[in-house]
Amino acid sequence: MKKLLSFLFFYTVTLFFAQKYEFDYFVNYQYDNNQYIFFYQSKDPQITLQLRDNYAPIYDIKNQLRHKFKVNKDGDKLKFIYENSESVKYKPEFELKKITIEKQNEKEYLLTYTIKGDWFATPHKLIFYLEPSEEDFLDFMFMDLHPEITHRFAEEFRKVLPKDKKFKISKIFSKNYGNIYNNNDIQKISLVLEVPTK
Repeated sequence: MKKLLSFLFFYTVTLFFAQKYEFDYFVNYQYDNNQYIFFYQSKDPQITLQLRDNYAPIYDIKNQLRHKFKVNKDGDKLKFIYENSESVKYKPEFELKKITIEKQNEKEYLLTYTIKGDWFATPHKLIFYLEPSEEDFLDFMFMDLHPEITHRFAEEFRKVLPKDKKFKISKIFSKNYGNIYNNNDIQKISLVLEVPTK
């Protein structure tokens, strides 16, 4: 799939009276030993499109919506066909209490966070590996967590990282679960999908 998307063409059915979702990046990454592809709106990290085998849902966290598209593959082309929309309550899995970030070396950072309501204040520790990047891709992290949580992580990193440099996350490591995220590829694309309005 990674090879396919490097020269992929997209086409969709044009709709009248439609809301447009414009995606400008796709991220090919590994999470929990599974390979995933997400399309990303860099201007709004709460809107993503996940490419699965034969369908692709748009997760619109801000508006609490999910739009489903059928995906037909034709050689080096993917055709997205709108199927339906539904209201979904997206809620953070937990509320963050405190986040701290410690620099281990030039590439390694230890992020520790605690959760509100946890009587034992158990610290959760994650090792982030960062790499220099042409753009700020700190919000491009997918750990099966609500975007509000991962965005908070990204904002804390921006407080401690050099202001004159930009970074992307190449890997996230958990002492309990091993490598939970590997960012294999980020590519600039232009994909517009339309959802009919009522």
